[in-house]
Amino acid sequence: MILAKLNEVIRASLNAYNDFDVYVPANILYDFTWHVFADHYLEAVKSRAYNRDGLFTERQQRGGAWFTLYRVLRTVLKLLAPIMPFVTDQVWRSLYGESIHRQLIEDPDPRFDNKEYLNMLEPFMEFNRTIWTYKNRAGLSLNEPIDGGVIYAPEVLKPPLEPELKAMHKIREIKFGKPAGSYEVLDESLPVYLIK
Repeated sequence: MILAKLNEVIRASLNAYNDFDVYVPANILYDFTWHVFADHYLEAVKSRAYNRDGLFTERQQRGGAWFTLYRVLRTVLKLLAPIMPFVTDQVWRSLYGESIHRQLIEDPDPRFDNKEYLNMLEPFMEFNRTIWTYKNRAGLSLNEPIDGGVIYAPEVLKPPLEPELKAMHKIREIKFGKPAGSYEVLDESLPVYLIK
């Protein structure tokens, strides 16, 4: 999901740089780095990257989480280098021992062009915001589990994201779709439900 979004960011940034436009990449990279990657992806990937509970295979940890974190960091630094040459060069030299200005910005990787994953991104972020708002209203810290209830999430998030959603939000039981019977609506626009 995040790599599909990264491909969009690469395309938009390179198109703007080709027109000698730094405004568009600066804003796109800011929005992607802070409001998508840091706010949502980093929170979701923590459980897989650290794998303290052994919920994920080594391949899921290294080949999924670590690979993605590494790829996003390298790509964002390269895309920021024309705008922030000194800061990115210092970070790059600290990590890799050479100048970032000798690196090429790679084209988007077609392996990660996936509309299905891109279409999951906004519901995923909205689901996160809904759960965070619910926990805040219930007086729970973000790392406290949601006990005594079943969270119903949108169907679009089911296939690939169920383990991350459960681990990220400490949800004991998660189901997908709309529940039958009585329930609490946590977010009507998404929708997200809670049965206690």
